Amino acid sequence: SMPLAAYLGDHGKCSLTVAGGELHREPRVIYSPAQPASFYASKYFLGTQGISAEGLLESHPLMVRSIQELSHNVDQIVVLADSRKFSIHARNVALPLSRVGTLITDDGISDQHARMLENAGVTLRIASGGDEP
Repeated sequence: SMPLAAYLGDHGKCSLTVAGGELHREPRVIYSPAQPASFYASKYFLGTQGISAEGLLESHPLMVRSIQELSHNVDQIVVLADSRKFSIHARNVALPLSRVGTLITDDGISDQHARMLENAGVTLRIASGGDEP
């Protein structure tokens, strides 16, 4: 059960293997290098640690590998990231911007970063917070 796996991930000290792979606590991902990519998705929604002209950035090598492998069998990649992600410079490029179809962010994005995305062919969508308190 995923609730039990999540609890053990947060509180347990044991190694935990579930359907789909082994739980890796630090990046909070279930991953198995032995699993062949046997899925297809029209859209892949993901977040990222940072964003630069090189692409989506991550610090943890396992996150880089997971993102790369999951991106192979999808039609479109949609990134959900607040504008602060453009100031974070993580070590590894998980995906180049050329692989991203759409990036959804807040209205804090700078004109420079918006142009960078446009030049890379990424569709930029600005999410509105609305009038909620």
